[in-house]
Amino acid sequence: MMIFDLPRFLIDALMISCIYIVLSTSLNLEYGYAGIPNIGKVLFLATGSFTVAALSIRITAHLLGLSYGDYSIESRILVTRINEALDKDPLLSISLFALLTAIAVASSVAMAFALSYPTVRLRETYLGVTLLVAGEILRYIGRYNENFIGGTLGSPVIDVFGWMGVGLGRDIRVLVVYLGIAISCWLIIKRMLSSPYGRLLRAIRDDEEASMSLGKDVNKIRVYALALGSALAGLAGAMYAFYIGHIDSGDFTPDKTFLVFLMIIIGGKANPYGPLIGSLFYVIVERTIRQAKYLFKAPFDINYLAMLILGLVLMMFMLFRPTGLLNERNDLENLHRKLKKA
Repeated sequence: MMIFDLPRFLIDALMISCIYIVLSTSLNLEYGYAGIPNIGKVLFLATGSFTVAALSIRITAHLLGLSYGDYSIESRILVTRINEALDKDPLLSISLFALLTAIAVASSVAMAFALSYPTVRLRETYLGVTLLVAGEILRYIGRYNENFIGGTLGSPVIDVFGWMGVGLGRDIRVLVVYLGIAISCWLIIKRMLSSPYGRLLRAIRDDEEASMSLGKDVNKIRVYALALGSALAGLAGAMYAFYIGHIDSGDFTPDKTFLVFLMIIIGGKANPYGPLIGSLFYVIVERTIRQAKYLFKAPFDINYLAMLILGLVLMMFMLFRPTGLLNERNDLENLHRKLKKA
């Protein structure tokens, strides 16, 4: 029987939660506030991860003067030599982390603009289907183009945190970095959605024609909302790539999108605290069941138990509490309540 390592389990759960908090916050902005049914959310997560996987070794090898022939074959040898050099150069590691993350965010934003402008004037359903199909196209390109991210073998990612040491101490330091990124993104979006911009998004979501009658460019606002959400998704994809250390196109199937929707529905859409609660709930359930398969033997694949439990939870919420654990925050009601109390 495998020994249960509680500190490592908690660190891993919190690390994955940080990634999903950034990702679910982006979907809460698009779906909860703007009413954009982005059923292709995994497209922008994959864009961020694929960008880091495709460029990390190539850029670093160029900077270090390392040459290679067939990338799909030699990438695993290159990444070992690169990591040995990065372990001794914190400044280069931090610079590469910032550069690759910025490129991943920019790639996701560019993808959002390229796909939303031609379809944003159509019904939301067409935009959602376009993003869903584009996500599958990108996944198959990554799977069958070996020069992109290694094809079916996937691609390793450089270790930009190697200079932080090894063992539990390193994991805690990386967790602090990820917590800082996740909390910063959440606070910025929370502040933004509590401003008139958030009320504008909800006004468009609730009554598009009334917003247009007041002179608001609904299509443009939706495009920029999708671009902002995609930037966060690209950031989450970069965080995922650096944490996992190896990217395989098979990790980015459409069910990733629906898991993020599950987090929003459980936590409560259009509530800034919904992504926090929904992400933590999903990660705790999924990681606990994943750990249980090493501790207990079952006559079936216990991984499917997570989907069964989450499906039942989703069904219960849709039947008895469709608004999620937290109701949508109404700024006008809160203001009225404060004035009445005063």
